[in-house]
Amino acid sequence: MKHLFFFISICLFFSCSLKYTEDEPEISGVPELVFSDSNYYSYEDGVLYSQMKADLLEQYHEETTMYGRQVTFKTYDKEGGVSAEGSCDLISSNTSSDYYMLLGDVKITSYQENISINGDSLKWNGRTEQLVSGAGETIYIEKGQDANKTSGLTKMDVAGSDFSASGLSGSFQFLGPVSGKIHLQQNETQEVVK
Repeated sequence: MKHLFFFISICLFFSCSLKYTEDEPEISGVPELVFSDSNYYSYEDGVLYSQMKADLLEQYHEETTMYGRQVTFKTYDKEGGVSAEGSCDLISSNTSSDYYMLLGDVKITSYQENISINGDSLKWNGRTEQLVSGAGETIYIEKGQDANKTSGLTKMDVAGSDFSASGLSGSFQFLGPVSGKIHLQQNETQEVVK
């Protein structure tokens, strides 16, 4: 009986010191979800609002941010027509704050505004509808006439740094140096240097 009590005591001692469950290890920097060759669609009131295609999309644990590589995207108007489209090498999109950062060979064309914007990096805040470039980075803008050249719009090809634009007012500005050409009429050109 004495040996049995000793044996049970030893078993209880060791069994209490064993850990039957392990805490889940915290792994930082590893995505929770990874999608290859994926399409992402966003709908508002049952109508397609935007579409994004990416070679790679990553979603991280407890974040509302997606990261993508080799991305193309489109936004649509209420009638289903493409209002804007673009592409970039990398994107960071936070769907809860409606904030997007585009990096590497960024190209955006707005058909509603009849404008194309190209650069190395752009940031879009969907809540304030503000588009800005990185500090000191050069952005190229082409604003032109429609395909039939019937609208009489001024055609412009400019490049400048410290770019910002407002989606609310449809205006844009450069705080840094600007150069380029503005074609006032078919045979008249004015050079812009700031």
